[in-house]
Amino acid sequence: MQKLLPALGEQDAYDTLQKLRLTAPAPAFELACSAGSKDAHFSAQAAYDHLSRDPENARRLDYTRAFGLSPKTKLHSLDTLKNLYGNSVSVSASAIEKFYSCPFAYFCQYGLGARERKQADLGALEVGTMVHYVVENAVKALSQGTESDPVAAAGRFAREYAQNLRGADSPRMQALIEQVRENAAIVVQDVWEEVQHSDFKPRYFELNFSDKGDIAPYKWEKDGISFALRGKIDRVDTYGDKLKVVDYKTGNKKYELSDILRGRNLQPFIYMLMLQKAQMGENCAALFLPAKADYINVDDTSEMGKSLEKRTESLRRMGLVRGESEILEALEHTEAGKSPRWLPVTVKKDGSLDPKKSSIAYKSQMDRIIAFAEQKIMDFSEAVASGDISASPCTEDSCKYCAFRTVCFAEDIKTDASIISTNLTDAVLAAIDGEEEQENGKV
Repeated sequence: MQKLLPALGEQDAYDTLQKLRLTAPAPAFELACSAGSKDAHFSAQAAYDHLSRDPENARRLDYTRAFGLSPKTKLHSLDTLKNLYGNSVSVSASAIEKFYSCPFAYFCQYGLGARERKQADLGALEVGTMVHYVVENAVKALSQGTESDPVAAAGRFAREYAQNLRGADSPRMQALIEQVRENAAIVVQDVWEEVQHSDFKPRYFELNFSDKGDIAPYKWEKDGISFALRGKIDRVDTYGDKLKVVDYKTGNKKYELSDILRGRNLQPFIYMLMLQKAQMGENCAALFLPAKADYINVDDTSEMGKSLEKRTESLRRMGLVRGESEILEALEHTEAGKSPRWLPVTVKKDGSLDPKKSSIAYKSQMDRIIAFAEQKIMDFSEAVASGDISASPCTEDSCKYCAFRTVCFAEDIKTDASIISTNLTDAVLAAIDGEEEQENGKV
């Protein structure tokens, strides 16, 4: 392009796309609505100034800006709440986590039905969905005996998914699809190797809890609004009557047990709760499986060993496992005195578990954490029924990656820095005890 038009100069792609939004009415109005927010592009003010010349557009923009700048606290009308959410609110574990991430973001997504515009590209979200699809179906096929080779299984389901992608025949998309396939194949190999070193075997895939699902949904009422918790569990492995919940995660997932105090990373514990209510067995592990492998530079042989070690660590499971020795041994067959490869557990030189580097809980502790997850569900429904739409993110990252930050207009939001950050089960349980005592008026 520069050879053809040397006087054009280099153009920033993002700036160009934002300017192009000024050429069509609907994108220009959306751009104008973001004028005044801290992340707004400079062209947003130009769109606002231009559209404001028209009385009807000026009225709509003033109304939108007034809402954006108004305090976002509560909806006080029950009728308004029911118009937004309906008489019966169907929620998922991810929706509950969205609320705890920020009530206003939950309101935008699940109350107003707002959605971020998707681009016709294999972006981060689409890549994550594709990897999830490939890993889940490849492991299922291997477990059911319809495939025997992990790499071949990953290739089969990558091709199957790619058939439904727009522009999949373009060279660029083909290259991206091949990268995703290679990454997914590494993860599938790792998962299948883990299965061979465990007494727990995959049994349920996408276990559905809904009215017509594998198990019943969780239903309750709060202040005149009915709630129903529905969803799917990616995978449940079994060993006799013992259960292991596996949740596939394709992003840069970070985990600490203390996240549950903020309502984050509740999903596997909510899934354990559903299995408990269905009386399916004894919960022994709730694990996130990082479905993303680190890149290895095969041309740099001097760093190959370190890169492989880093990849192995990046694929290590996150979450919580029971600490009883017989359960740990059943979860992963490990050489005596060695730390497990996949479980979030570290063994000290004397052969004992290192509590500071292990994410473990014994049966009574696990039951208390599952009960706490249920309480967070109840707290969520109480807040929604009370009309809470406050712009109160639980962490700075909640704002940084929020799809609704351009309509929030919130500035200098303070997050709760008092909540501990730890993987130590005893410390988290002590914090839970403190919350319960405050709710009961003991302190």
